[in-house]
Amino acid sequence: MAETSSQRYTPGHQLLHWLVFVLFVAQYSLVAGIEAVGRGSLEDFLYNAHKSIGLTILLVVFVRIWWRMTHPLPPDSQVYPLWQKRAAAATHYLLYAGMLVMPITGYTWVMAGGYGAVFYGIPVPDLIGESETLAEIAEEIHEITGWVIAGLLLMHISAALYHQFVLKDNLISRMLPGSWTPPPAVPIHHGEAGHEGDH
Repeated sequence: MAETSSQRYTPGHQLLHWLVFVLFVAQYSLVAGIEAVGRGSLEDFLYNAHKSIGLTILLVVFVRIWWRMTHPLPPDSQVYPLWQKRAAAATHYLLYAGMLVMPITGYTWVMAGGYGAVFYGIPVPDLIGESETLAEIAEEIHEITGWVIAGLLLMHISAALYHQFVLKDNLISRMLPGSWTPPPAVPIHHGEAGHEGDH
């Protein structure tokens, strides 16, 4: 039987969700800027900003995981097919894993490579030590994870837009501040169904 609810995600869920989104947009923009400007003081500034935001993402993700564990999600407004539930859950678990792997490997890369890092002007302690081999491995994982996260984000955004504008189940509205009126709760199809995962 379908569930109905006008409950939105908590303000904490909403803030952390959109904060992570903005931080990742900033990160990918900084990477594009670094590639475009070439060597010089501007490149150094962009690299330092990239490192600072990367460490910020790591801290925010830990807070988001804690918030997710201590604050239950609202029930779905519709009954979803089981495959959608599993696909959504898998995407979110992979995103969380990537959001942890990216800054950790970034930190490992710059420390093992002897580049050092600052957190908004404050020197970051080196807990790794220099190692050319470790730096190369961390760099490779960091760059691959960046592409994987980009693909997962595109899938996540596409699915959210599909829910909002095709299925019209107000999925995006539930992650925005303000009031909204939920649609009638009707099964999307007659097959096996379940609740969709965390957003």
